[in-house]
Amino acid sequence: MVKIKMIALTMRICGGSAAFLFAKGWGFYPASSVGGNQEQKKVFSHAYMQVVMIFLGEAFVGLIPIIQKHKQKIHAKQLIFFVVPAILDGFAQSFSNMGIGGQLISVQQIFRLATILFDAPLSLYNSKHREIFMRSQSKFQSLFLLFLTFLITGVSSVGLTSEKQPDSGSTLLSLTYVLISCVFSALYGQATKVYDHIQMHQLTKQSLEAVVGLVLYLIIGLPILGGLKIENPSDWLYQHGTYYILLNQLMFLVSVFFVTLAGYLSSKEDQQHFMLVEALRPLLIMAVSIACGFEKFDSTWTIVSLCCQILLAMGYWLYFENQNKSEQLKDIEQRDVQEINRTELLQ
Repeated sequence: MVKIKMIALTMRICGGSAAFLFAKGWGFYPASSVGGNQEQKKVFSHAYMQVVMIFLGEAFVGLIPIIQKHKQKIHAKQLIFFVVPAILDGFAQSFSNMGIGGQLISVQQIFRLATILFDAPLSLYNSKHREIFMRSQSKFQSLFLLFLTFLITGVSSVGLTSEKQPDSGSTLLSLTYVLISCVFSALYGQATKVYDHIQMHQLTKQSLEAVVGLVLYLIIGLPILGGLKIENPSDWLYQHGTYYILLNQLMFLVSVFFVTLAGYLSSKEDQQHFMLVEALRPLLIMAVSIACGFEKFDSTWTIVSLCCQILLAMGYWLYFENQNKSEQLKDIEQRDVQEINRTELLQ
């Protein structure tokens, strides 16, 4: 078990780093040093292809239960449950890749780290925090606080690298895309709870969601690209149809497959170690990016940004801790009232 867990964690880290290298470093995205509308259209097209390949890579994990001969029946009616999560995931992936299509890859990684920083204290310290949030009468206040922390984190992370953006408007647009992606990711996380009622292997669920998402993405996305007069996937394949680039994309698919599989194995074995690895992955990917020359390290902004995130995470944790104490007091008061009423009835 220990060996399986270590292998899974290693796959999760290395797979994520490899996927980043194949996507960003070897020509998947166009050079972002040239601004203009045409360049933005290329970013849209490449973001579309990125999501298609992510869905493809995730779809292959469904072969694992088949190889292991898990006996399970898939009914056509069950596919309906995968539509909403697949759509939300498609939106989240699209806006995410549009946001990092330029030179905001650091911001995307920082957001991933921030998500873990916000989530880890709540999940590891006390699982009742989630119940408190669901029962809370001030859900809007909590969500607004979370969104505000993401916004502050994003603004503080824009200066993480010393690379020059084409213009401030482009930077703001990319940051907006990433923020929208975070919102859809949160909605996607809530929508996947419907899977709890489906008796099916977890990897099969992941695969079916990816297949449904891929079909919807091809049906809906291609007409949109055509309507916007953006280069379509056939143009993209023609422009990048060298053996080197195709091999790169194949390796990207393999990386996505291993990241998905390792995520399942890691979370199944040990949730705490999985959370820790998820927190370390963005830092490692950023380190790989800097080491390969894709980004220039700026120590001042790095320290400022990370400190802001840690302070925000602590503040968010303290907020829920205060909520927890308030709910506990209410529960005690309710129990006291019930006990008094029960005593009066007995008398």
